Amino acid sequence: MTFYEKEKNLIEMLQDVPYYNTVLLPRGIKTRILYSKIHNKLKWKRHWIDSSAKNALPPDFYSDKYKLMLEVMRVDDHGFKKNGKYRNPSYERERELENRIRDMTEDEETFNSLEIFIVPKTGLPTYEDHNYKYYLKNFRRTIEKHKNKIAKYKENHPGYKIIFYVFDESSAYFVPADEKIKILKSGEKALGFVHQYYKDKAFLQAFLNSDIDYLIWHTPFKLVQTMGNISINMPKICVYDCKKAVKKTIDYNPEAMVSVEE
Repeated sequence: MTFYEKEKNLIEMLQDVPYYNTVLLPRGIKTRILYSKIHNKLKWKRHWIDSSAKNALPPDFYSDKYKLMLEVMRVDDHGFKKNGKYRNPSYERERELENRIRDMTEDEETFNSLEIFIVPKTGLPTYEDHNYKYYLKNFRRTIEKHKNKIAKYKENHPGYKIIFYVFDESSAYFVPADEKIKILKSGEKALGFVHQYYKDKAFLQAFLNSDIDYLIWHTPFKLVQTMGNISINMPKICVYDCKKAVKKTIDYNPEAMVSVEE
């Protein structure tokens, strides 16, 4: 199993993100206290139980002290549906490379002890490998799939609030000032506006005003640089109180979005 497939590894990554890279939407002491119960390593170790094993009752983690439960999920901008079947070329390539490593390992126990990081190259052109439409559909599909399980989570932990933790592996996107630009070649530069994903109305509609109480959106790979090679600071963690509205959302045109990744 690769590093990103282990829920506890993703939680540890979240806990390593400093508070100054975190945005609360909307801001409020209640949301900050809630997030600290997950972000603080000592509180996590003392008061949370890992139930992510296949034979354990869902969701992935819960805390009897805090009356909270947390479900972990991954999304990216690679997957798409074709002929009624869902495909993810990046995950397929990742699985292929993982199996090669397994074959080279002495036994399954040794393999399971490894921390495996795989950054697969699919060989696809950028607009097929990192696609905003795929991203949005994958995000919505993943959230909806887990929303359908909330009733079951509440059966296992009555009276607990539910938190969705979304580990988002997608690249950053931008809207080119020149609307004719649909695809950028490697090294090509263009003027445009960075995609403020955390205010993107199409994404927020998937979880705001729903049965989800809080959503933590973790985006470690959205890296943006200007033409002068200056990095643009994007929030790494966004924490939402799903019962409250987000002001000044943005309605993006899916046809205009271009990935900044090669």
